[in-house]
Amino acid sequence: MPLLTPEIKRWIGHSEPPVTSEVSRREIQKYAIATEQVREEYLSGEEAPPMFVFGLFRAMVPIDDLGPDGIAPPSGLPELPLKRIMAGGTKMNIHRPIRGGETLVGTRVLVDIFEKEGRQGPLIFMVNELRVTTEDGEPVMEEIQTRIARYTIPKLRELESGQRIDGRAYTPSNVSLFMYNAAIWNPHRIHYDEKYTTEVERHPGVVIDGPLQGDWLAQVVTNWMGRDGELVEFEYSNRKASYLGQTLTSGGEVESVDATTGEVRLKLFITDEDGDVTSPGRAIVRFA
Repeated sequence: MPLLTPEIKRWIGHSEPPVTSEVSRREIQKYAIATEQVREEYLSGEEAPPMFVFGLFRAMVPIDDLGPDGIAPPSGLPELPLKRIMAGGTKMNIHRPIRGGETLVGTRVLVDIFEKEGRQGPLIFMVNELRVTTEDGEPVMEEIQTRIARYTIPKLRELESGQRIDGRAYTPSNVSLFMYNAAIWNPHRIHYDEKYTTEVERHPGVVIDGPLQGDWLAQVVTNWMGRDGELVEFEYSNRKASYLGQTLTSGGEVESVDATTGEVRLKLFITDEDGDVTSPGRAIVRFA
């Protein structure tokens, strides 16, 4: 069933009221420095880089009027059935550079709106054209910007704080520890030489590697998030030593969900047979 109703499609051709903006040389200089420009005409503020126009006509509204994502609600777009908005791309037709000290007029028009099927569900494409002229009507440039609306990932809607994330039970052997330490080129004898470990370093047994437990924690996250998520932050620490012969169990839980950014914070843990946490961790997963 199509998402775009006749009422939504009637918005095609809708034009927002023109916005007049004075181009400050100082604002051009700020932009040039922030974007690490090297051309002298940009750094002096005499002429603006092409992408300076991106923020020139952006709406300025009181903080209380901003949306939960920090952006002012769009005035030139219809109410859409898909709520998650992302940038799609920009094309610019440039007649001449923007110059410091001049006054320009920007008029934004919704030139097209259509839908497609993406890998994770339907998408709505909105094509806006920003027409920039002088006060006398001389064309300066046209910026054609595409924005994409899509569903929030279903998994995100289903999550809430406190939800448990299943892991696995691990009982390392001499062979598995040997293979792990060989793979990471780690010759530390406490991970394979029982005589050295107990008599010289005085451990009660061969030590299970801390980074190996870190890998098990990472697996909790990557197995849980699947292909929909992106691991953007991960940390762990080793709090209690573990030894050959013990069974360790990994797991986690959801700490918080930010539906605006798509970020989910996770609490992770490895526990031993006594229920003590040997390696706690945390992660942030972003669902696009």
